[in-house]
Amino acid sequence: MLLGQHQDHLYIAKADTNAQLVWERSYYSSVEWPQQPNSICEIGDSSYVIAGVTENKGYLFKINSVGDTLFSITDTNIVGNNISNLKQAPDGNFLALVTHYGIVSLLKFDNNLNVIARIDSLTPPFLRGMEVVNNTIYILKRDSVNNLLLINNNFTQIDSVTIPLGFPVYLK
Repeated sequence: MLLGQHQDHLYIAKADTNAQLVWERSYYSSVEWPQQPNSICEIGDSSYVIAGVTENKGYLFKINSVGDTLFSITDTNIVGNNISNLKQAPDGNFLALVTHYGIVSLLKFDNNLNVIARIDSLTPPFLRGMEVVNNTIYILKRDSVNNLLLINNNFTQIDSVTIPLGFPVYLK
């Protein structure tokens, strides 16, 4: 999937494994401010969820496998000022890092964009990344003690590990 913006339009394109364009779509923003997409993720029901910011509000936008709009939300109580780092959860739902006025939370959403689990106040310090491997969610914080959090699919912390950090460090 390719994700971008042009003026007030959100642009999404799907390419096959040979980099041939399968389809492309442009979605017009109904607000006066341009959308700033920052993450896209395929989820368990073969649809795609796009996260981003518009007018200092986070948004989630869901499309089906051929790019048809399913629905979206911009409720700042849910998606905050910014939403990013979309990842498919081990159970087929999806995860996102949501910022509410500088405080980051990890949220799990179902396929209908309803919040089904959350871990609040992951900052300070700021986060460097999140990855999902098998049934474990790894979150790398930007501090020097217990900076790698291991969380299971039920949002229970499994462990925390201290790893030496040098800049830049990315979790992938």
